[in-house]
Amino acid sequence: MSATSARPALTETGEHRVQQAAEYVRRHRWLILAGLITAAVMEVLDTTIINVALPQMAGNLGATQEEIGWVSTGYILSNVIFLPMTAFFTARFGRRNYLTFSIVLFVVSSFFCGTSHSKPAARNDDTAASRRA
Repeated sequence: MSATSARPALTETGEHRVQQAAEYVRRHRWLILAGLITAAVMEVLDTTIINVALPQMAGNLGATQEEIGWVSTGYILSNVIFLPMTAFFTARFGRRNYLTFSIVLFVVSSFFCGTSHSKPAARNDDTAASRRA
């Protein structure tokens, strides 16, 4: 059995869809590139904004530098976790659904972060013991 006979041949419809997709990408390649570059710049800009805003957030929330540093750490860790999972989520739920869910989650999370006026109390036993000493 040869290698070509093991794979099913593309149908006329399948070949036509592949050609249409290739033509679409060829036609909109610069728009796609602009979108990707914009997303990459926004990622770097977001990280910069967080680091610049840390002292202001610490003052508004009454947090120490060690406590407010977790904001930046949490942001970076969430990127490390969710960026690789994007391919899985888009394959599982579709690009449009995943993008819509991500935008809604971002808006809701931003609303809750923006309306926060205090930080939750630390529940660390080591911290409480050091305050008593």
